[in-house]
Amino acid sequence: HARHAGLERVAGPRAHAHHVEDRLRVEPGFQPSDVLSVRLSLPRHRYQASTDLARFYDQSVQTFASWLWDWAKGLLVTLVIAVPVVAALYGILRKNPRRWWLTFWFGSLPVIVFLVFISPLVIDPLFFKFEPLPAKAPDLVTEIERVTKRGGLEIPRDRMFLMKASDKLKSVNAYVTGFGASKRVVVWDTTLARMATPPTLLIFGHEMGHYVLRHVVKTIAFLAALLLVLLFVALVAILRNPTNSAHALSLNELRVAATAEESVTYEPPP
Repeated sequence: HARHAGLERVAGPRAHAHHVEDRLRVEPGFQPSDVLSVRLSLPRHRYQASTDLARFYDQSVQTFASWLWDWAKGLLVTLVIAVPVVAALYGILRKNPRRWWLTFWFGSLPVIVFLVFISPLVIDPLFFKFEPLPAKAPDLVTEIERVTKRGGLEIPRDRMFLMKASDKLKSVNAYVTGFGASKRVVVWDTTLARMATPPTLLIFGHEMGHYVLRHVVKTIAFLAALLLVLLFVALVAILRNPTNSAHALSLNELRVAATAEESVTYEPPP
């Protein structure tokens, strides 16, 4: 009964959020400007949907206030990234309506790589506090150095950090993140408090394996390929059903763009 009740608590907010999202997709007259107001009306439901399962399994201790602050920062980060990207997409549509999808895809590749690079330097510290690991666990650092060298990774001590996860989580973790100059080792303080060195190295070794097997590079390549497919599908959908897309060019404009080199003025919807 307790498990059933816990799952009901998880399903309820999620079902409500999906219901709202379905309404946003099908209700006529919905304006893009309404998205922010809808998102602002859902923080409590999103908090429950994102933390109830973790609380049910006793993995989260994050308060609503802490979660709301993280949610606000996440929304801000999303806007900082999305607004220039969308603006670039509209600019490309105006200047190159014939091959906008391919031009935008090529332009997005360095953006994807850049975001992966700066994430441990800029984005992660917005949500968690990081401290130098050698100052807190010098013996563990020595053992981690042995593991990284055996795996063919060179990560100096000044790139090993302790992340304060205990304010929000009870789970444990230790991993490698970033690449190039941003590559670093991260150990959660919950891991340091609850686990001895051998099991910590076991967790770290598993996560380090993703780097040794080049899973980061493969993930970036997969995301790039997926984005290319989605952009092409969007192009086909716009060509076939331009009235179903609030941001599509008119069918006549697209036909002209597909058969001529002259530019077509793109006017975004009000």
